[in-house]
Amino acid sequence: MPLVDTPPWTHDAPDVQDLPPLSEDLDCDVVVVGGGIAGLAAAWYAAGEGLDVVLLEAGRVGGGVTGHTTAKVSVLQGLAYRTLARRHGPWVARRYAAAQQAGLDGLLEVVAGERIECELEAQPSYTYARPGRSRSVLESEAKAARRAGVAADLVDGVPLPFGTVGAVRLDGQAQVNPGLLMRGWCAAARDRGVRVFEHTRVTSLRHRGEPAVRTRGGPTVRAGDVVVATHYPVFDRALLFPRIKVSREFALAAPMADPPEGMFYGVGGDAPSIRRWRDEVVVSGRMFRPGAGAQQRALADLERDAHDLLPGLGPVRSRWAAQDVTGHDQLPYVGRMLATTAHVHVATGFRGWGMTNGVAAGLAIAGRITGDPPSWSRVLEPARTMLPAGLPRFVHEQVTIGKEMALGFAPGHARGDLDPADLDPGQGAVLRVDGHERAVCRDDDGTVHQVGARCTHLGCLVSFNAPEQTWECGCHGSRFAPDGTVLSGPATRPLAGGVDRA
Repeated sequence: MPLVDTPPWTHDAPDVQDLPPLSEDLDCDVVVVGGGIAGLAAAWYAAGEGLDVVLLEAGRVGGGVTGHTTAKVSVLQGLAYRTLARRHGPWVARRYAAAQQAGLDGLLEVVAGERIECELEAQPSYTYARPGRSRSVLESEAKAARRAGVAADLVDGVPLPFGTVGAVRLDGQAQVNPGLLMRGWCAAARDRGVRVFEHTRVTSLRHRGEPAVRTRGGPTVRAGDVVVATHYPVFDRALLFPRIKVSREFALAAPMADPPEGMFYGVGGDAPSIRRWRDEVVVSGRMFRPGAGAQQRALADLERDAHDLLPGLGPVRSRWAAQDVTGHDQLPYVGRMLATTAHVHVATGFRGWGMTNGVAAGLAIAGRITGDPPSWSRVLEPARTMLPAGLPRFVHEQVTIGKEMALGFAPGHARGDLDPADLDPGQGAVLRVDGHERAVCRDDDGTVHQVGARCTHLGCLVSFNAPEQTWECGCHGSRFAPDGTVLSGPATRPLAGGVDRA
């Protein structure tokens, strides 16, 4: 089987006809921007309250971040409770745990109630550490999790074929096929009355007076409430971007005769996350910053880790990458986006745990719209005070972004010593062509693409990600295809001279 750059669950997925793009102006109670799990959950729960809901997705529902997740549905999330308790106190950790349990329960209820065939399997979840790391980290996580109301245990026996110093274990968690989950849930939402439009990119938001969103094609949707659930907020009127960090990590899938049972999250860069899928093992890790230029090494390190740690692992069948957004204080931002209006809502900052956080976000936002938000949602509100524990990460992120912007505007950043004709297939670079900065790459069939080299979000210089064959912005994580098409925001417009497929 040839190597492909998509998750394994897309290889044999049933062919589902695209839903049409929006072609006329609409009025509704709630318009949701973004068809990932958070947007779909918000639409689902709002429609369940009798509201008229429209959902707009720039690509295919579930085809973005949600479709590329490894889909571990777990309340146990690495060292989350230890981190939250130390930074913000046990009260915050307990409410975060309550949100995650609500997300897990909500997802299971939808799958069972709507009889969605999505290969859901009950699995224990583990946070493990390899030899060389202190067991005390796991001990403190287990203690913090239990104080937060999570029935986690510290165990010695970890069903992995390599040595560990132990793990924190939580039973009763789940894994799913995210592609089948989102297709089934979308169909159920449409049956509930949600009007879903695909290939409809939203480009502007009106929040004063009657809220409305305008799409690339021209039609406008007017609504009582707007939900921005685009992973990274495409309309950041609340100025969240200084408080969130974007990262990516690779994943791969390969066959294994006796794959380990369970879902495993490793502590440290050399301890990958692992889950079984059919006769394959899905391995993910080696996080990198978009635009950092170390993607090839990160992928090579992950493949080495997988084959070193899992004896009998076969050749890699597929590989891909997923993008994560993390809040400065390690908590999501879910709730009212703007202090000036209660009718624009946002969901972001899930820190790689979107399956539970996304459903919890949908519950919280639908509850806020109807006047009955869950009690745990208070700690997720975007307007929360920046706690002192989050200041170091906030400052570090702003210094990093400042360096990216300064380097991008410094003279000599674009190469003038390389001609576009000299690029090899699969190679790309920012070149100076006829005195102008151009993002130039040659695809595998030899075609050369030239587009503008400035991200259309805030003007930072993009760089080429060779393993994924994409242009990336190192400032805020926007991604573009070789022809300049927007793949993920916050950018809403293609690179200059690029293709606008919306």
